[in-house]
Amino acid sequence: LDLARYASGSGFLLQPIVILLDPDNSADGYVRDWTRLDVGIAVHQGYAFQWFMLAAAVVVAYFVWLLRALTRRRRGGAV
Repeated sequence: LDLARYASGSGFLLQPIVILLDPDNSADGYVRDWTRLDVGIAVHQGYAFQWFMLAAAVVVAYFVWLLRALTRRRRGGAV
């Protein structure tokens, strides 16, 4: 971390020190061994399914709106 560059970019007054945690000391309460949150391809497939279903719902809603507009036009009503 370049403190001078960060201070000039952020506009904050900074002290010229950096505090580091001791990796061998677990008494401070900070967790250092984090588990990876990667659950595999299932998450990506779930997101893909979600977006494809959203797209399908938009297409169905558009065709319902179009069908109603055409029905109103045939009956002589305003669109």
